[in-house]
Amino acid sequence: MLANLPRFKDRYLNIGILLSLVFVDMLGANMVIAILPQFFTSYFGANTGGQNLIYGLLIACYPIGQLFGAPIFGYLSDNLGRKKILKLSLTGTTFSYCISFLAICINNLPLLFLARLLDGFTGGNIFIAQSAMLDSSQPKSRSKNLSLISLMIGLGAIIGPIFGGILTELKTPLNQWVPLLSLAMPFFGAFILGSFNIFILSKFFSETKSNPTQVIDLRKINPFYGFSQIFKAFRVTSLRWLFVLSFLLSLGFSIFSNFFPKLLTDKFALTPLLLGSIISYFGVWVFGAVIVCLPLFNRYFKHYQSLYITLFFTAISGMALSFVTQIWGYFLILPMVAIGIALSTPLLTTIISNLSPKDQQSKILGINTSIQALAATAPILAGLIAVYSLELTIFIGFVVYGLAGLIIYFKPSEFDDSQCNT
Repeated sequence: MLANLPRFKDRYLNIGILLSLVFVDMLGANMVIAILPQFFTSYFGANTGGQNLIYGLLIACYPIGQLFGAPIFGYLSDNLGRKKILKLSLTGTTFSYCISFLAICINNLPLLFLARLLDGFTGGNIFIAQSAMLDSSQPKSRSKNLSLISLMIGLGAIIGPIFGGILTELKTPLNQWVPLLSLAMPFFGAFILGSFNIFILSKFFSETKSNPTQVIDLRKINPFYGFSQIFKAFRVTSLRWLFVLSFLLSLGFSIFSNFFPKLLTDKFALTPLLLGSIISYFGVWVFGAVIVCLPLFNRYFKHYQSLYITLFFTAISGMALSFVTQIWGYFLILPMVAIGIALSTPLLTTIISNLSPKDQQSKILGINTSIQALAATAPILAGLIAVYSLELTIFIGFVVYGLAGLIIYFKPSEFDDSQCNT
């Protein structure tokens, strides 16, 4: 098995570059997270239920694009190599930031919809990076290295929102001609970071996929490939419940992560900087949980045991968010939610990778990303609920986490990877 890994020097250089790529990519993605609620306020004026519905549609554009694109990019990376496809994915994401910057500047909502669709379709950066990380890791280091990716995601979630908020405070002489320029600046910053990622990948990264076939079956490159792969995935009995669980986790997280910033903006009229600060506060706890809690859980519990404990914890603390009326209450409860979410994602990814055939890991992770993307279109339906109550929307999102925990509790054998090399 070690013979299939990159050389020692290249392996550790690749791991460092992958961690850097994930961090910079998540930094850029999180820089823009706090500005969409403010843009909607600027575009529509006073908040209305209909505005929440359109907001849900915009948020759903990214996972819709990912639903079509992720399995294709996963298939291509298995056959053409990680480096080529990762570069293609990063290029698409970076270009989408450029389109988003223009859309905000000219106050054009349809163009922003287009940018989000493009970003989603090419946004396979993380799961391809996970596959490349698995390629570069020895069996006993896989869980640790996947956790390091989660660490970089958490670090990007800490710095990105507040950095994006700071960029919105910048004023230039151009603002008198382009009033929304300051609000668009985080997308420009994300474009610069994306360009940096492409340069680092092209210059220093070594291919991690051993002997890619370089053969493409064009029948599998079609807009509905993702749907066909999802249907096939649920016919694989050994992974079926894993995919169900992945769907539920993505469903719950998508509702929370997309509508919670909208709730705070509408309820307290927060600026992007203040909203970004709260999101960064959440990210600090995510970061800390991955560093401190995840190693402890891995030491004392099996992966599936750790997962259902964290899911119940997340559900209970998350549902409590719906009853908070003062902003200080969020600062008390958000750490508990962050810890649960931070632990559940790498635990589930590790279980999926350990129970997947070793020669199809990127394909399985790509299919899993499509399943998550299907679940992440939930803002379309969640927007209908948000027409009446944003608090109820958040509550339902965390009920889903509790349902996921119950599935593991009653079907533990479906998630037990303790016999694998972890």
